Amino acid sequence: MSTPQEEIHGITAEVWRIVDAAQATGWSDPSVTSDLGAIKNYMEQVDVLVDQIPTQPEPGPTPPNPEPEPPSALYTCFAVTYQGHGMASDVYPGTSAEEREYGPHHGHPILAPSPGRVESYMFPTPLNTVQKADPDYARHYDELFATPWICMAPAPVKAPGATEDELPIGMQMMYVAVEWLDTALLLPNGQHVPVIWFGHVKGDIPTGRVQTGGRICTSWDSGVRFENNGIQARAAHIHVCGSVTGRLSQNGDVDGLLVARALGWDVEFRGGNGPGPDQYMSGRYLAGKLASQWGSNPIPPVPAP
Repeated sequence: MSTPQEEIHGITAEVWRIVDAAQATGWSDPSVTSDLGAIKNYMEQVDVLVDQIPTQPEPGPTPPNPEPEPPSALYTCFAVTYQGHGMASDVYPGTSAEEREYGPHHGHPILAPSPGRVESYMFPTPLNTVQKADPDYARHYDELFATPWICMAPAPVKAPGATEDELPIGMQMMYVAVEWLDTALLLPNGQHVPVIWFGHVKGDIPTGRVQTGGRICTSWDSGVRFENNGIQARAAHIHVCGSVTGRLSQNGDVDGLLVARALGWDVEFRGGNGPGPDQYMSGRYLAGKLASQWGSNPIPPVPAP
């Protein structure tokens, strides 16, 4: 089938043939008069075909520079656990193999795998009046912190005459970010989790609705800044948890390693003898592994406010 453009070219070629013949023979010739009627018919066809040709829209104004894309959720990480840590995984993230090994492990945004709602919890600060008035929030708080988290830095040793810490039981403030997912997250083993949560994150958790790729929280060292005890630990990591039942707890009821992988992170599991508070307090561990494995690599900074 010929295109409208090809048909127009054929018609205009015939029109020019008739015009040339008219000019050569004189307009009074009977055959020319007949051909002039054909010209009118041809041109009517041209008008119809031209109307069928798509027109290019007028160029609009130059759009402004697009907003920058959010950071990729795909990190390269190693993960550890230890006795008493349950199903949770301590994940040490980086954006390169070198950063995975030697940090810094703080400052990495944790992005939502799908739309949902983000909640923020902090411990050991008790619930305030507004939080107590929300029965769901109060219940979730009780589920998370029914017992003090095993993976928290102990209270610093006080010098004689020092004042008491303002925080209950002398521990550091720890923040936990929870996303309640609109659609349950599919784990690599086929389980579905409607809720995921992350401990030791930065306190600037953006609560409320979140869309796919939006920031849930940022990796940090809340609750595990052993430097407050004079220990060079650089213990920033993410305590990753999930639940198939929708019930929150200290360590979740599914493998936190699988949750991390379902988020698109490349995670290497390095076993169940990773550093917990006792190991960090010994001074023998640095950023998730033995300090003796550090070599000459520079030690990352303590996260700044």
